[in-house]
Amino acid sequence: MVMEALRDGPQTGADIARAVQARKQQLTYKRAYHRVYICLWNLKKRGLVRHEGRLWLAP
Repeated sequence: MVMEALRDGPQTGADIARAVQARKQQLTYKRAYHRVYICLWNLKKRGLVRHEGRLWLAP
């Protein structure tokens, strides 16, 4: 879901968390935000996303 959100272009972690929460309504925003950031950092380690300022980008 994180990569799907980034297909629309660069976004902040909060924007991505809102997109995830909209699809998984049983998650609170706080929980979605936490999970998104864990996922983003793992994707960054694997070279699948970049972080520039406040924005996350899929290369």
